[in-house]
Amino acid sequence: MKFLTGLLGALGFLIGAALRVWAGSMIQDSRTFLATASTASGVVTDLRLSNSSRSTSYYPVVRYTAGGAAHTIIGRGGRPQPAYSIGEKDQVLYPPGEPQAGRLNNFMDLWMLPLIPGGLGLVLVLVTLGGLIIRRRRRSLNNRLLHTGQRIEAKVTEVAPDTTMQINGIYPFRIEAQWLDPSVNQMRMFKSDRIWFNPTDYMPAGGHIGVFIDPNNPKKYHVDISFMPKMAT
Repeated sequence: MKFLTGLLGALGFLIGAALRVWAGSMIQDSRTFLATASTASGVVTDLRLSNSSRSTSYYPVVRYTAGGAAHTIIGRGGRPQPAYSIGEKDQVLYPPGEPQAGRLNNFMDLWMLPLIPGGLGLVLVLVTLGGLIIRRRRRSLNNRLLHTGQRIEAKVTEVAPDTTMQINGIYPFRIEAQWLDPSVNQMRMFKSDRIWFNPTDYMPAGGHIGVFIDPNNPKKYHVDISFMPKMAT
């Protein structure tokens, strides 16, 4: 299951990186378009209404003349409230030799398409890298606690599915335990790392489990589940 989790993380990173590359290519295309585009004066002739189950959007329909012919385009940036009025003028940009391929000269029409995959790609990359950093820090902390931490015996209170994560319809399990810290007379709660099978039948006798804690900060801990069988790969 760790292999599958790592594979999903790698796929998320690759997809995010690919989306960023795609967005970068579209941004460069937009820059080239702006550097070479011809201009024409357009007039809003209609407002096209688009309804969906979640929202309503208005798109301007703009008519302009270029290359000796009249052309009509629909703005790409729909808004819940009309951003244009019928009869309003706006500048249209079009590539040389292609007067029919016009775009309105505004942020939404020029940059919206690159921003969507670029934003999604950035989110995927950041989430994947964030998860990787968290796992590495957790692994480093666990290794440190195993070598320098104080081992205590905590009472197992529950073995429960972790419903915050699911892969292929399967929830991992966590062992929950508690320990009375005599130095402050406080009950401390612990949770094990995720276990991708039901560990109930493999719990240690006596209802207690080893936990390694940082004596200076017991909130940093590692529940010892090294006695558990390993998942087959």
